[in-house]
Amino acid sequence: MAHRVRDLDGVYDGDVSAAYHHPGGAYGRADVRHVGNVHYYDDGAKILQKADTYTLANLRLGWLYGNWDVYAFVRNLTDKKSINSFKFIPMTGKPQL
Repeated sequence: MAHRVRDLDGVYDGDVSAAYHHPGGAYGRADVRHVGNVHYYDDGAKILQKADTYTLANLRLGWLYGNWDVYAFVRNLTDKKSINSFKFIPMTGKPQL
C-alpha cells in the first residue's frame, strides 16, 4: 500500500494505492487520487477559473502465467470529469506600462 498527501495553502491532494498478488497468478490493484481546487486561466473567456475538487479511481485485475500477463484496466472508474492536461504558453513582447 502506498500513499501521498500534499497540502498547498489548505488545498489537499493525495494518492492511495493497494495491490494484492495471489500465489496462483491472480492479482489486483486499486488506485484512488484526490485533487483539491485547481485554478487555471481560461484564455477563451480571458478570466481565471476555478475547477472543483475531484476524486478518481482506477482498477486493474489480471493474471500472471509464465511470461504472460493478461489484465483488464479501468481508468476513471466513476467517470468523473477532471483536468488531465494544460498548455503553457509563455507571454512574449514588451510589457505595457
